[in-house]
Amino acid sequence: ISSYPFTNVQANHTINATFAINTYTITSTAGSNGTISPLGATVINCGNSQTYNITPNSCYHISDVLVDGSSIGAVTTHTFTNVQANHTINATFAIDTYSLTTSSSGGGNVTTPGELGSPYTYNCGINASIIATADSCYSFVNWTGTGVDAGKVANPNSFSTTITMDANYAVYANFAISSTPTLILIADPVEGGTPTGAGVYNCGDSAPISANTDSCYTFINWTPADGIANANAASTTVSMTTNRTLTAHYAIKQFTLTTAVSPPGTGTISSGGTYNCGASATVTATAISPYVFDHWSGDLSGSTSPDSITMNTNKNVTANFIINPN
Repeated sequence: ISSYPFTNVQANHTINATFAINTYTITSTAGSNGTISPLGATVINCGNSQTYNITPNSCYHISDVLVDGSSIGAVTTHTFTNVQANHTINATFAIDTYSLTTSSSGGGNVTTPGELGSPYTYNCGINASIIATADSCYSFVNWTGTGVDAGKVANPNSFSTTITMDANYAVYANFAISSTPTLILIADPVEGGTPTGAGVYNCGDSAPISANTDSCYTFINWTPADGIANANAASTTVSMTTNRTLTAHYAIKQFTLTTAVSPPGTGTISSGGTYNCGASATVTATAISPYVFDHWSGDLSGSTSPDSITMNTNKNVTANFIINPN
């Protein structure tokens, strides 16, 4: 009791009071993935102090600390001083996150997790999948970058592997040309031209080819047409994604030999008509009595019969006759 009355005192009396220190309880709790020490209910004498240490587990950080329901931030320690009331302290934790930056050389790209969305965010400790896909004509070489240097990539020489995300990392996929295809060119017929551009190329190169058509021929096309930019063009390109044998096709030009007799009715001339370019057309003049052959005119000169003329364009030849002077 805090008071006691002596009333109508008629004798001697004694009264004795004893005292005990007040105590208070501090209750501490912690969320998963971390600890607070001391944990649970701790009894504190009035006026004393108590320090609490907050420690997150690996891959986690302190999210918040609440003292008596109010946030004091992500602190690692807190001390209650001159305790004169009951208190509570609660610590919560959140997982760490890290970024993965991905990129690649020419000849392919990182398809998992990708490149356009780089950097990508992962929870700490995740074994993130990384996959590199090579373009046509290329092959995967290896992974380089901070993740490889840190030893976090499971197999740097495999196009499909994993990286342990326990820090921020950047990985780079390297590719190389995988083949050197050969281009062979054929002329059909062989007299039609001299195609150029044959040789060995890096896979994926655009090889220039030219038919180089002979003057007596016209270019038709290239076969097979697969991979050729314009199969009907004498000069074009072909995509060297594999070994190729191409044929340049030509057609020989043809020209007309037109013949005439002067004066009409004095004789005949042979061999008029159509000839392949470069052919030698033989012309013969035959007189009708009383005429005799005198000379050639037009695209042929002289007085030799039979004679020949090279057909490299359309030509006209006239056989001229005169009255036999004898």
